[in-house]
Amino acid sequence: MKYWTVNDLAANVDVPYDVIRVHANILRLTENLETDSKQCLIKIGKYVDDCEDDDPSVFRVILELAPGVVLPVEYGMADCLGEDWQRDEAQGVIDEVESALDECVPQLERLANMLHTARLRARKCVSSWMTSGLHGDFVDVRLATYDHWRGDAEPAIVVLIESIDTGTLRRTIEEIPIETIEVLEERLSHYRRDLERLQRSRADLMLLGASGTVNQLALNAMAYCTDEASALRRFATEDGFRLPDETHILMRYGEVRAASSPTNQLVEFSEDRFTIFSLYVPAARLKEAVGKPVTELVNHAFLTDDMIVTAATSHYDDGLPFVSVRLDVPVWLFCSVTGRKWKPDLQEGASTSPVSSSSAAIVPFPPRDR
Repeated sequence: MKYWTVNDLAANVDVPYDVIRVHANILRLTENLETDSKQCLIKIGKYVDDCEDDDPSVFRVILELAPGVVLPVEYGMADCLGEDWQRDEAQGVIDEVESALDECVPQLERLANMLHTARLRARKCVSSWMTSGLHGDFVDVRLATYDHWRGDAEPAIVVLIESIDTGTLRRTIEEIPIETIEVLEERLSHYRRDLERLQRSRADLMLLGASGTVNQLALNAMAYCTDEASALRRFATEDGFRLPDETHILMRYGEVRAASSPTNQLVEFSEDRFTIFSLYVPAARLKEAVGKPVTELVNHAFLTDDMIVTAATSHYDDGLPFVSVRLDVPVWLFCSVTGRKWKPDLQEGASTSPVSSSSAAIVPFPPRDR
């Protein structure tokens, strides 16, 4: 999402017309607030949903209705369901802002008091974590996005904490949803346990000099479709992406894994499981495969000799056979700055590459065309 601040809008440099239009209407709608209408708007964001190029634009407007009363308002594709797909999205977010103001302004003092109380309680709670060495810094408390609590007796809020990203383990600002102020400490206590795990994972990797770990299946998938080092460098700024063949490469808790696309009709894989469709292997042969390289059982571009079968089963689906294997997959450490990888038992930067088997598998499974 691209954002425009008040200064950007005043300069009017490369600002889309619909964003200018939203801005003008926000000034009109907020001109009677005690807060200067020009200071009420923090920023306007806009992006195009990445599912389809022609999907409706999504707007996000962030307003400060009074000191400490920050309200995000969103309008997007979900709001268009059941409506004309050609609806003017700029007018949609303008209407949403007007609805939010109609609900919030009459109770502005109550909202300000509620957020002030929540802010004090959250600051105390998060600050207490430091005594146990947990690095989570309090940032602020805001109202949740308007469509999450529209019409409720009590608005939902979010607590912003400088925390650790669940994917890449980089420092980030995390929004912790709080349904009501009564459960604030309980929700933060739950998040504290998540943060403890994230901090341990981050510390363990940093002690090894690594940005993360990546298993061999993900490496093979990346190397098959693109340059492996370039793909690993993407994790310096991203926590996941799709390869040209629609394979999903995801990073969670610093661990990079591959998952097949739902549209893949040939194989299905995720974590340590690899399933091959339209393939029959006798039960005795499957039993013999356990403890041996998977490449002695089946050939595929993503499989290499160092992946050991820990379990193998054969089933039928709609009359068609398929084989599913569980694998012991090697794991590498990697640096997201250089794209280099190394084995955990080797010095940083030392790199070796597993070699695919050239021996014939019992049931050949040709790799897809490049």
